[in-house]
Amino acid sequence: MLNRRDMMKQGARLATASFCAARSWSHTAFAAASSASVYGQTGPTPRVGGHVRAASTTGSLSDTLDPARQSMATDYIRGNMFYDGLVTLDETLTPRPALAELLESTDFKTWHIQLRKGVCFHDGAPLTSADVVYSILRHKDPTVGSQVHYQAMAMHSVREDGPLRVIIELEAANIAFPSILGLINFAIIRNGTTQFDKANGTGPFVCAAFQAGVQSLALRNTNFWNPGGVWVDSLELISISDDMARHNALLSGDVDIIAAVDPRLVALVRERGLAVMESPTGTYTNLAIRQDVGPGQNPDFIRAMKLLFNRNQMRDSIYLAFAAWAMTNPSPRNTGTSTRIYLKPNMILTKPNSFSNAVGF
Repeated sequence: MLNRRDMMKQGARLATASFCAARSWSHTAFAAASSASVYGQTGPTPRVGGHVRAASTTGSLSDTLDPARQSMATDYIRGNMFYDGLVTLDETLTPRPALAELLESTDFKTWHIQLRKGVCFHDGAPLTSADVVYSILRHKDPTVGSQVHYQAMAMHSVREDGPLRVIIELEAANIAFPSILGLINFAIIRNGTTQFDKANGTGPFVCAAFQAGVQSLALRNTNFWNPGGVWVDSLELISISDDMARHNALLSGDVDIIAAVDPRLVALVRERGLAVMESPTGTYTNLAIRQDVGPGQNPDFIRAMKLLFNRNQMRDSIYLAFAAWAMTNPSPRNTGTSTRIYLKPNMILTKPNSFSNAVGF
């Protein structure tokens, strides 16, 4: 099922290629031998051409082409269409080389970045270390309104070390720093860019039209640095926030791809001969309880609330099995977190009454 994380992370590219890197990064460095290795293509070679119409779940007048300020699902798709970061996150959220050909550190505090040669922005300007320094440092400016302002503040200095080399020194060691650079907000823009009525990135598509809250039209970047990364000639991204309208657009043939398929409509979609892509995510539904006032101050009440809901029933009746058990702290299972903190099925509905009686409810 095509869900929000898929659309945010690779929605703009899902119709163009399979994006698995050929190499992983080790303790101190990762590198790519060639641009073709970044998004390795598997299976038969796709045919070039065609127009793809995709419908996303969100859209408003606050939609933007400034990667620093992008915060909604459709923004993230658009960001992947027009921009590239120093690294990209694959389907397991592992960082892979993109504009950075090499990223290494001996102490996880000072990071040396070697940029890929021959990369150009959509306006034809070559990518240089000055573009990287400008792109990262502008996140520190509070007037920019960057979504990753606090992550950028953890960088003590960002400086050029030649035309294609950059050195980033952190305030403290961080082994996960490459993953942070994989956030789409850290996409690289041209040095000095302040206007974002049109995107000027290095991404697989060139911005042909943009109307906030409505649609974006993208054309294949014929000078894209990764020749195996783009196959369709054009991609139209449409914002359809209403669930039924979005599904009707798919079933009627007005669009080719939609995000966030309703579990109740999966059977209908499949009956029409349409494919449904499913991918586990870290999205969760929580119950927020204030612990500084009222019953939330009592830890027994908190525990009773954790045990109150029949999670098997919720999974099967609400999500029609398109969901997994939640943990007591919201961390997806594929992160390697111990499953011992999952509530056991036989604990459900066995103790909430006794707990709530003890706290006076």
